[in-house]
Amino acid sequence: MLTIEARAPGAPAADALVHAYLSEVASRWHGRPASEAEVALAIRDEPWDDLQGDTGLLLVALDDDGGVSGAVGCAGVRFLDGVAELTKVFTLRSQRGRGVATLLLAAAELACRRRGIGVLRLDTRAELAEACAFYERSDFERVAPFTDDPHSDRWYRKVLEPSVALPAVVASEGRRRVTSPEDVAAHVTTAASAADRPVVVGISGPCGSGKSSLARDLVPLLPDAVRVRGDDFLDPARSHLRSWDWDGVDRARLGATVLAPFRAGAAGEFRRYDWSRRELGAVEPLPRAQVLVVDVIGLFHPEVLALLDVTVWCDVDVDVAAQRGRARDRELGRDHDALSREVWEPNDREFVERLRPRDVADLLYGP
Repeated sequence: MLTIEARAPGAPAADALVHAYLSEVASRWHGRPASEAEVALAIRDEPWDDLQGDTGLLLVALDDDGGVSGAVGCAGVRFLDGVAELTKVFTLRSQRGRGVATLLLAAAELACRRRGIGVLRLDTRAELAEACAFYERSDFERVAPFTDDPHSDRWYRKVLEPSVALPAVVASEGRRRVTSPEDVAAHVTTAASAADRPVVVGISGPCGSGKSSLARDLVPLLPDAVRVRGDDFLDPARSHLRSWDWDGVDRARLGATVLAPFRAGAAGEFRRYDWSRRELGAVEPLPRAQVLVVDVIGLFHPEVLALLDVTVWCDVDVDVAAQRGRARDRELGRDHDALSREVWEPNDREFVERLRPRDVADLLYGP
């Protein structure tokens, strides 16, 4: 299974990949295998020690064990004044064709959005035809030179759009309220038809507000849709603790392994939480479809909000939703009354007060 993690410059896995990248680039430049001295010169001319902290990020694609032998690709992001620079994008030759670069790029774009950066740019060379083709497929556009690097002859730029815009029919408070799954399906279908890539529908609301019911009813109404349950991304320990931003939802794993690659149309793998075994389950292929529906508490959070194309808030007061949730759990033989009153209901109340998820929703759902 491929996963993307941030590694500090100097970490063995990260440095091994950057050295391999610079060796290949130097060899392509000279038209023959580069000597040790030529690789050393490339390393000197292209430092990466700033790809950490407030100035940058170094991402590494790991396969299984996460050690040096399991590191298969890398990408760096340098945070500049209002823009970000993509650098050191590389996949080991033996691993190409698996979608490693696509996953790395998705993770890099997500990191930029989290920092409020809306432009990602890079420079490269025309002779690196595979790289140029990849960037152009990934919606980068060629622009005028913005560096004077003698080794570069192509410059690219991508505007990071946060979501697919819904039509103006949902612009006002009164007209963005919907009362049936069919109404939601009509809006999702409009958004999906306007997009040139797969779209993600996020359904959220307080515990007991009807998120899962809506998701189950919505999927059959859409021509090509799949659902990922939010419960598959809950941390069993953290979700039972007080936190104002629903820290118990593993939004990082959801965003990196499901939302970002799905929106990019990339192949991927993910793992659901296996509640019967109390551990992550087996690796599964990421489903392919035109629409992905995901429903979970704490979803409309800055960590993943930019990865949601249509947002639906189940518009039920926290106290009413909590009463419904406790009644549902009692019917199922679950004694969650104390947990609901002491943790879940306060978590929902703080999340709503601080992050105002209702205000960022495209649709307010209330049967």
